[in-house]
Amino acid sequence: MTLIGWAICGLASFILLVAALGVIRLPDALARQHAATKAATLAVSLFASGLALVAWDAGWGWTWLWRLLAIVAILLLTLPLASHGLARAGVMEREHLEPNPRGTPDTLTSHTDEPTEPDLNPLPDNPTQRLSGDLPADIVRAVEILQAGGLVAMPTETVYGLGADAANDQAVARIFEAKGRPADHPLIVHIASASEMTRWARDVPETAWQLAGAFWPGPLTLILKRASGMAEAASGGLDTIGLRVPGHPVARALLATFKGGIAAPSANRFGRISPTSAEHVLAELGGRIDAVVDGGVCSVGLESTILDLSGDRPRMLRPGAVTTDMLVQVIGGLDRVEKNLLPKAPGMLDAHYAPATPLCLVPSHLIEAEAVRQAANGEVIVLARGRAGSVERCRWMQLPDDAARFGHELYARLREADAQGARVILVETPPPGPEWDAVNDRLRRAATGSGMTESA
Repeated sequence: MTLIGWAICGLASFILLVAALGVIRLPDALARQHAATKAATLAVSLFASGLALVAWDAGWGWTWLWRLLAIVAILLLTLPLASHGLARAGVMEREHLEPNPRGTPDTLTSHTDEPTEPDLNPLPDNPTQRLSGDLPADIVRAVEILQAGGLVAMPTETVYGLGADAANDQAVARIFEAKGRPADHPLIVHIASASEMTRWARDVPETAWQLAGAFWPGPLTLILKRASGMAEAASGGLDTIGLRVPGHPVARALLATFKGGIAAPSANRFGRISPTSAEHVLAELGGRIDAVVDGGVCSVGLESTILDLSGDRPRMLRPGAVTTDMLVQVIGGLDRVEKNLLPKAPGMLDAHYAPATPLCLVPSHLIEAEAVRQAANGEVIVLARGRAGSVERCRWMQLPDDAARFGHELYARLREADAQGARVILVETPPPGPEWDAVNDRLRRAATGSGMTESA
């Protein structure tokens, strides 16, 4: 019986070794987890049984009563562990195979076709993984999630984007669910290089190649005629598609490894302030998405310039770091679209990029007087380029005089101000000029949409 006991122990060790080698080869991380749990549970149970037989036969000088007590002790220690392991493996397997009944995106689950109300509260049983953009293994992990239809927030030089496989309509649908975004609002598809434009778009004009050569990788999105059958969900039902090659090294590493297009709007609730750090993403979407890849603070801080090349003449749909003057130098004249009833690109609604606290734009020469007037009714936050005032019940936050640095800091400052619980946020109106177009555009839309507890 001793030999049988030791043989069973050896078998347990062999099963554990074989299982470990097999688990390492599994491409799906969740599959690795429940396979490893099952293997470990089986090995522990067999090992306990083997020890029990050895203890009974060998005795080690004990009486039969002590042998029996030793076996009972072994079983009492190992059976609960085995039971818990099998239960946990079953839970993980159900999470992997079944859609989430609450309508919230569990890690690597299949998409549910039933419409649900967006639940924007973090779920403690579905934590969002925080991955490092500096670790190759974490880049691979993020790509695995994307390939499985999951959602990964990724850094770009503009803002953090909420990414999904652009060719997977079910994965793209999860973006709209997580953000609470209307399904007819198109997304931007991020690609690895300009050469991929012809995969996603048709009839690509010469101006697109000229602009790509001048500004890609970088903060410029081009609206082109969409190729038939490509990225229908990401295009919001339109026959056009927005394409961009991002310049952030982490985004480029993800795209190079993923080898496909990543649809990615800003990684925040629809209509709210865009995130420029991983912390911002987790504050709004933690528990709603599968992972965020931390790539530090975004260098530009405002969304990309959007240029529509799907018509007869180039049209500016949204200003950004690539200014009108810069575009004109490459392609000549272009039209500016101030109003569009059907959004052809992200960020075109009058109310967007907005804090929950009411926000007012105030001319420079009136900012201090308006702060005094507003402070009479409650606490006030002032974002201004000038020196801080000395108004009671008023907190001043200074922003840079330079347009690029102002844009880089704007969203982080708006988030900080919004978290103070003040009655109102006053922002000194920036000066006019092409270099300030993007900042003025975002602030105008933020003021229009501010003061709502949930943006529409």
